[in-house]
Amino acid sequence: KVETYNVNESMLSVADKNKLSTAGTHTIKVTYKDFVGEFVVKLISSGVGGDDIIDDCNGYYNAASGLTGVELKYALRTIISSGVRGTTYSELNTYLAKTDPGTKSGTVLLFYTRREVSSKWDSGKTWNKEHVWPKSKGWFDTSGAGSDIHHIRPANPTENSTRGNKPFSENGSTGTYTPSKAVRGDVARILFYLLVRYSEADNYNITAVATSMTMLLNWHEADPVDDIERFRNEEAYKIQGNRNPFIDNPSYAYYIWDMSRLNKEYMQSDIEMVILNIQYYFEDKTKKYFI
Repeated sequence: KVETYNVNESMLSVADKNKLSTAGTHTIKVTYKDFVGEFVVKLISSGVGGDDIIDDCNGYYNAASGLTGVELKYALRTIISSGVRGTTYSELNTYLAKTDPGTKSGTVLLFYTRREVSSKWDSGKTWNKEHVWPKSKGWFDTSGAGSDIHHIRPANPTENSTRGNKPFSENGSTGTYTPSKAVRGDVARILFYLLVRYSEADNYNITAVATSMTMLLNWHEADPVDDIERFRNEEAYKIQGNRNPFIDNPSYAYYIWDMSRLNKEYMQSDIEMVILNIQYYFEDKTKKYFI
């Protein structure tokens, strides 16, 4: 947000200042004496834990720039649905060892328990493939969303059985499942991805799989993106050809589902100063200006 102009404001005017309070790409008009110029400005926002930086990933999210609400949701849907190489359920037997490696060679990191076991696939005895959005509560089986590498995670069979198809909750009430705090944000970002990636999800109420969107946004905030998720997102992109936008740009969740959170104090806690320099030089027969 531009707050200070280190110039003589009687000689300078900036139109559309209100645009400069929102992250994205904007065009502003600058008038200095008799010179009028338009400048394209890209603003980034710092959010939860300082990790919430708008990142275009080499232009991957350009088409979503400056959008909010359902417009942003549908723009992201187009982006992450393009150039996708669909993975099969059986391919995940080896792919998950690449996206979810343990710290030791030949191991896989299990999702809910965070334990490391042998990555060798043995038909689900040592680890199995968890649908974070349960199949019985969704529109898929073991293809499409049911084999999407951003969705499926390796899990301990016993823990997976305990989880079952219960909706996620925060209080462990009867008939629900409460994951550990270490993966609650991960759960939220996977569900966000599915809600955006698949049009079929538009017909499903989030309460079928979680207490509320408010709870998921709280989890997203309390358990921010970590290096494990970032690594996984890159590997998934190499394999499947698309990304989870809520890992790359956590603030997308707020821009789609609850923009009021963008104004909360915690979203500004890591911002000290933003300096915007507009430099322009032009020359005519009688005047020279440097802005």
